[in-house]
Amino acid sequence: MNLNLDFISEKFGDGKVAELNLSPKMGTMVKNIQKPLAFIQKVYMAKEALHRLYRCRGYKKARRSLIKILDWLAHSKLKELQRLRKTLMNWKNEILNFFKTRITNAKTEGFNNVAKSIIKRAYGFRNFNNYRLRVLNA
Repeated sequence: MNLNLDFISEKFGDGKVAELNLSPKMGTMVKNIQKPLAFIQKVYMAKEALHRLYRCRGYKKARRSLIKILDWLAHSKLKELQRLRKTLMNWKNEILNFFKTRITNAKTEGFNNVAKSIIKRAYGFRNFNNYRLRVLNA
């Protein structure tokens, strides 16, 4: 069975799309995984687009890139990518503010993580003052 794998967009040095000569059994197996692979490819493309967004320099470039990502996600039929688009739309201003200031809330998240790990290790303190002292000591 000759199977064209256009959906993977895997190109070789000569620019031709990969083709496989498969037995009928293997061809059926590959066809059964095409849908999940197409899903994974689209999700991976979305992830890579977000990585490219955060490598942008400047507010205007980042804004244009984010709009392109949102437009691309709007045409997706996958509910997960539609949900990602909705989340990005809700947080659009906050995302773009990063490109103005280059400041994140990483320190706050780190302190929060330390406090949560103290709670996990302590299995609950008998009073709040002991917990407070442990957090301040960390």
